[in-house]
This record gives sequence, C-alpha cells and structure tokens, in this order.
Amino acid sequence: MNQETFTMQMLKKVKEQVVKQHKENPRKEMTNVMFPCLNVEKIQNLSLADPNEMGCLVGQNIRDVERSIEYLNRE
Repeated sequence: MNQETFTMQMLKKVKEQVVKQHKENPRKEMTNVMFPCLNVEKIQNLSLADPNEMGCLVGQNIRDVERSIEYLNRE
C-alpha cells in the first residue's frame, strides 16, 4: 500500500464518519431538547397558563417535524 492509497482510504473513512455524525446530530439535539421537558418535577411547578402554552408549542413543534419529514422524504 502506498501513501496515496493509504490517504484515500483514510479520507473515505473520515467522510463516512462525517455522514454518520450528520445523521446522528439531529437525534442528539432533539434528545437534549426533549429530556428537560420530561422532568415531571419541573412540569408540576408550572402555572395553569404555562401547560397550555407548552401544549401549543409542542403541537407546533410536531407539525414542524412532520413538515420536515415530508420534505426529506421528497428528496
């Protein structure tokens, strides 16, 4: 194996890792956003208006995710 072949193989491996990370990042970001929202102690301390606002926000986020999925499926 010469230097060029070795470099090409390493470059290919790095590109594969970048693609893998690119796919994993949205899931990790969503996890980082959603887990604090699932903290029951924090939710119990919300006023009556806050849960309603949170429900609207969650609904909007769900619609945004659904639109993103539709867009990605068309590509």
